[in-house]
Amino acid sequence: MKTRNKFFGLIAIAIIATAAIALPLAGCEKEDDPVLCKCPNGTLHLVGETCCDGTDCKCEKNVVGQRVQGIPVTSRGGDHTKAIANVTTAFGYLSPDEVTILKNNVIEIKVTSSGTARPTYPKVNGKYVIEIRENSSSNDIYVYALDAVLYDISTR
Repeated sequence: MKTRNKFFGLIAIAIIATAAIALPLAGCEKEDDPVLCKCPNGTLHLVGETCCDGTDCKCEKNVVGQRVQGIPVTSRGGDHTKAIANVTTAFGYLSPDEVTILKNNVIEIKVTSSGTARPTYPKVNGKYVIEIRENSSSNDIYVYALDAVLYDISTR
């Protein structure tokens, strides 16, 4: 009887050892910890964009808009589609160096609802957020926003 119990015990140990080795090889291993997002907090993603596949991203996601010269032009109560052409035209008035300066210092161009107010350019965490109305002309965008931001940068 003791020999039989030892035999079954050895078989049980062999089965457990085989299972412990075979399960990870069959893809049954423990799941890895989730990959955390490495994008900077406050990063803005337009619809369909991501900066990573992480699970703990603290970015503003799925904002409606389109990029012009790499800068997101977003809809924030206004119709950005009406403003895209004027923003694109306004960027056409700039030199390549000026475009680069703006790309490095402007995090967003927000399009707001209709009005007559001139564009503004408040700073958020040291970067500019240009706010324009959906009916802003390309000349207004250039003079009161893009060129004004370039001037502000050059005088600091």
